[in-house]
Amino acid sequence: MGTLRAVEIKNGTAIRAGGLRGLFHFLKDYRGTRGICVCAAERPYEVEGIECLPWRDFFGELFKR
Repeated sequence: MGTLRAVEIKNGTAIRAGGLRGLFHFLKDYRGTRGICVCAAERPYEVEGIECLPWRDFFGELFKR
C-alpha cells in the first residue's frame, strides 16, 4: 500500500499558506499523509511542507501510468 495523498486544486500561480488552511487541517488529522497543491504555477515549489505542482506536471505524471 502506498502513501496517502491529500490533493487540493487551486487556480492561482502563487499559493500562500493561508490559502491551504483546509489542507493543513487535514494533514494534521492524518499524519504521514503527503500534501499536494495542484496550481497554475510555472514551476514546482513548496509552501510549509506542501508541494505545489503545476497542473501540467501533476496530470502528466498521473496519466503516464
